[in-house]
Amino acid sequence: MTNVRLWITILALVSFLAGTAAGKILTGRSAAAARAHATESGALADYESLFSDQFELDADRRRLLGVLLEHYEQEVTRIRNDHLSSYRSAIEPELRRVGIEYNQYIRDKVLPPEKRPVFDQLASGPLD
Repeated sequence: MTNVRLWITILALVSFLAGTAAGKILTGRSAAAARAHATESGALADYESLFSDQFELDADRRRLLGVLLEHYEQEVTRIRNDHLSSYRSAIEPELRRVGIEYNQYIRDKVLPPEKRPVFDQLASGPLD
């Protein structure tokens, strides 16, 4: 097997296959990340819709809720990116803090005062 053309052909074929495999892996990872982000955005949209319906929010309060949820999603994404290489347990306290903070904003800024007791009851956990 001293034929140089045969070795060049084998090397080209192996390089092509390696490049194809790497491309599929990278494309698969980015597609999975896009699907995860779309699912998360869909969950927030569902939350916004259910929340608005549950508490019968007017247009201004719906808009404010949308803005708060958008900022919440941006902050959660920032936190995830900041801690990408960290362990899950390292980001949970910060995510919990941000969740509590935005929960309070929604309660105090979006809901009218007469709807807050219902929200407090729903936010306290499952009913037995």
